[in-house]
Amino acid sequence: MATPASPKVGRLNRLRTVLFVIAAIFVAAICWYRDFPAIPNSRPVQIEKALYGKGARCYVYSLGGFINREYLWRIDGSPAAIAAVIAELEMEEAKTIPVSFWKMPPYYWPRQLSEGAKPYGSAGFVNEEHGNDGEHYFLLHDTKSNRAYVWFKDNF
Repeated sequence: MATPASPKVGRLNRLRTVLFVIAAIFVAAICWYRDFPAIPNSRPVQIEKALYGKGARCYVYSLGGFINREYLWRIDGSPAAIAAVIAELEMEEAKTIPVSFWKMPPYYWPRQLSEGAKPYGSAGFVNEEHGNDGEHYFLLHDTKSNRAYVWFKDNF
């Protein structure tokens, strides 16, 4: 006849299971917040026409919002594809880069200016404030990696 497990062993097993579940939820939440792993998304409608047939991949991260929404896009594509996006969004070369641009959550987002990177912005893009109503964009084109990082604000 088998000897029954002591109550102490049963409690330890339950505690171990609870701690494992809590740790798994914590890790999943961090991965979700940092957009890991990055999975290509469908192209945003604002740039679908510009990227059509150019073989570019897009990654979309929502910063949320209720009435005003913000998104981060990473576009992996040829210089021609990124130039088409800049033209489609009617952007001009920017003189400054918003400080908060470097602090965005996705793990793949740039943390500093790389050599050869060029900033662009739409006319109504305002860094920290609400800004005017409508769609506004800030783009950093990393010419070395053929990537564009876009901060999109949709203000109502």
